[in-house]
Amino acid sequence: MRQHAMFAAALVAGLALAGGGRAEEVLRATSMLPLGTVYSQSFISFIERVNMEAAGVVRINLLGGPEALPTAEQANAVRSGIVDMIYGPSSYYPGDVPETDAFVGGNVPPAELRENGGMALLNEIHQQKLNAYLLSHPEGSLGFHIYLTQLPVLDAAGLPDLDGLRVRGAQLYREFFMGLGATYVSIKVPEVYTALERGTVAGIGWPSVGLMDLSWDNFLTHRIDPHYFQGDIVILVNLDRWNAMDEIARNALRELGLAHEQRSYAVFTDLGLEEDAEMQRRGIEVVTLSDAAAKKYRRQAYETAWARLKSRDDTHYEALRRLFYREE
Repeated sequence: MRQHAMFAAALVAGLALAGGGRAEEVLRATSMLPLGTVYSQSFISFIERVNMEAAGVVRINLLGGPEALPTAEQANAVRSGIVDMIYGPSSYYPGDVPETDAFVGGNVPPAELRENGGMALLNEIHQQKLNAYLLSHPEGSLGFHIYLTQLPVLDAAGLPDLDGLRVRGAQLYREFFMGLGATYVSIKVPEVYTALERGTVAGIGWPSVGLMDLSWDNFLTHRIDPHYFQGDIVILVNLDRWNAMDEIARNALRELGLAHEQRSYAVFTDLGLEEDAEMQRRGIEVVTLSDAAAKKYRRQAYETAWARLKSRDDTHYEALRRLFYREE
């Protein structure tokens, strides 16, 4: 990371020595997630670092979150150039790029995906299908959990039996939750608090970080361990805008995007441990599955993601599975 910061500093210094004569590239960005969440705050930290370390080369102006541009419209907005950059879960645009299921169905960390070609392949696919350049995969250390308002029932194999429970999640959880017997419910993030308060849902699927930001811990009493899936948050840049920038600006964004990817992996690993301790202090009990049940539970989750990808578009299925997933 120090090397990336030094690169950016040298880049700006070299530009200054070369004299003026080039305009600063200004990109308009939005976040798919509310700005108050820890995720959007991470994106804001990336923007601040770009604006500081690449000053005179690139500037990013944050237009806002879903209140500025509805989450469901952001993928199409970056495709068409209405905005230049978006941040958020790739699972929010599965109809555009089904291959992003490789992120959640994978267990290979981002650093290895950079080395083995996995990120390069998904970048090519994003360029072809969404007219977007896949700049960064931050928060890659995130896992996902099921949180409930009651003690979960375990079946004879030691797996959660969620029969009769309405559990809120994003589309990426749908098949997994239904396979555990739950009734899958799709509710927008800002509406989840009320749904929990009224008992409309008995649980949620959510990453290992950020739940308390939304005060959902007021109603949730249990968390099922281990985690399943892997973080799928990305930073995308409109491809036409990317190609229109000169190589100096593109290199600055590449280097700073990679540095943020690495830095946020470590930051969210620590945050996960801190929030785990705080949630338990607040009274959320952890239900830890046996080793055999945990292995089957995680495998069941991964397979729903890969089966969904294969059913939607199997063109790159084999390559992506080989690069993103290792048998546990």
